[in-house]
Amino acid sequence: METEEMIAELAIGIFLIFLSYQVGMKGNIALLHSYHYTNLDPKDHKKFTQKIGLSNLLVSIGVIMIPVINLISKSELGYYVGVVMIFLGIFFIIFFIVTYNGKLISFKKK
Repeated sequence: METEEMIAELAIGIFLIFLSYQVGMKGNIALLHSYHYTNLDPKDHKKFTQKIGLSNLLVSIGVIMIPVINLISKSELGYYVGVVMIFLGIFFIIFFIVTYNGKLISFKKK
């Protein structure tokens, strides 16, 4: 694994952790596209943002685990572990959007 690749993966992972914090801890729902929370009940706003933030944290950890595990194991094991974490996080993001919004993409009715 090249140094530039490791730095890029770590930088992306750290940026995603920042986004996870903004959405999950601070409740900044504006970072999500509006059609993902159009039908969201206002009382579920905090639970929704926390769950999306934690799911995004899984993606972040998966991205960061790739170079760390590859460096420690001196093999390509990090890709397998990282990709599983990324897919798990994406699955939960989609699951929570559908659970709270009713569907993945919804638009305001005129």
